[in-house]
Amino acid sequence: MKKAALRIDMSSASASFKGLQIIPSTPPILLAADFHNAKIDAFDANYAPITADAGALTWGPNTPQAADAGTLPTQLFFTSGPNGEDNGLYGYLTAP
Repeated sequence: MKKAALRIDMSSASASFKGLQIIPSTPPILLAADFHNAKIDAFDANYAPITADAGALTWGPNTPQAADAGTLPTQLFFTSGPNGEDNGLYGYLTAP
């Protein structure tokens, strides 16, 4: 039986990760959806934080329609519930 290992401790920021995605790039990138802080954290293969370039996050009227979601392999679509889940947000991240 394998045991889980703590690789990233963000408890001091009250992080509450609800989803993970590995981008199969070279090197791979781990995306972690932090529900509590309403953000997506990115980590490299050594679990060091990665900062997104300006413009990598898009939401609102410029976001493609749901029917077009996933048509580009460099896009990661997401939804979130900001303001205590009183509002909804649909957007995407674009890899360079």
